[in-house]
Amino acid sequence: MTLVARGDAPMALAFSTDVAGVPGVKISGVFPRDSHPPIAFPAAILRDSHNADAPRFLAFLRSPKATALFEKFGYQPISAKH
Repeated sequence: MTLVARGDAPMALAFSTDVAGVPGVKISGVFPRDSHPPIAFPAAILRDSHNADAPRFLAFLRSPKATALFEKFGYQPISAKH
């Protein structure tokens, strides 16, 4: 988005969340929701993880506080079963 904003690239294909708040960038089109599967950003704790904070961080990502932050920045939470 930086390249588009400063005029070094004429356009880019990006997520709307990447464009939000970038001055000098205009959205010229949006793919219809039914034209592609939902875009998901999965999170998991790896089997070999030794990070003691990982379970707490994953729990935070599923919390109402995190959900509110995600929604504030344009993300739409999906159900926990995905």
